[in-house]
Amino acid sequence: MLESVEKRCVVINNMDLLAKKWALHILIEFWKKPKQNLKFSYFSKAFPSITSRVVSMRLKELCEIGVIRKEVVNKSIKYVLTDHGYELLTIYNGFWQWSVDGADTEKYTTNCAKV
Repeated sequence: MLESVEKRCVVINNMDLLAKKWALHILIEFWKKPKQNLKFSYFSKAFPSITSRVVSMRLKELCEIGVIRKEVVNKSIKYVLTDHGYELLTIYNGFWQWSVDGADTEKYTTNCAKV
């Protein structure tokens, strides 16, 4: 079992990763298609302003924390949501609701970036 300092480090590292630009956007695409394997090119099409380098880094990082898994079949690389990644959706939904319930909509939507 992890000690409390180790647990805190794991939580902070995971939060830091999820806070990186495009990480949640990519993860949301997996949640929208939980049973599908997604190719690298899918994300470039879904988000035209994302660079290949960033897609590659985020997919690697999401694999490292176990929320997605890289699969190679007949030289074709695909990524799939893991059970651990699907469990994260519950936390995201809770955060979404918490944010919406307490939001000053006028204040926070004025400068909202469109993705």
